[in-house]
Amino acid sequence: MNRHETTARLDPWLRPALVVLLALLAIASTTGVAVPGARVVALLLFLVFGPGVALVGLLGIADPWRELALTIGVSLAADLVVVGALAYGGASSSGDALAVLIGIALLGSAAQLTLTGLRRRRGRAAQ
Repeated sequence: MNRHETTARLDPWLRPALVVLLALLAIASTTGVAVPGARVVALLLFLVFGPGVALVGLLGIADPWRELALTIGVSLAADLVVVGALAYGGASSSGDALAVLIGIALLGSAAQLTLTGLRRRRGRAAQ
């Protein structure tokens, strides 16, 4: 098995697993278990990368640098839209915004896994 085959087998699970890890870090940062500095870093990692990794992974961009740039932009845009909408709607808790962003990230990850399964079925049917 060459390197491309190994990467192709791991790649469909890599992004969703990263999103789940970032979401768990964000949830852990709200519980107060870790020191304040680590909580800030964990929450920022999720806010900067979490929703973007889940949503941009659906596009299938081949260039990793373009994907990274778009991931950061999409994440920050999603953060802004969710927080702005909740603030406009009168939500008083930042936990609500985090819960919505985690939901968006997890739904995007589930969609990635679903699309991967559909692509594999189409590939097998074409053979």
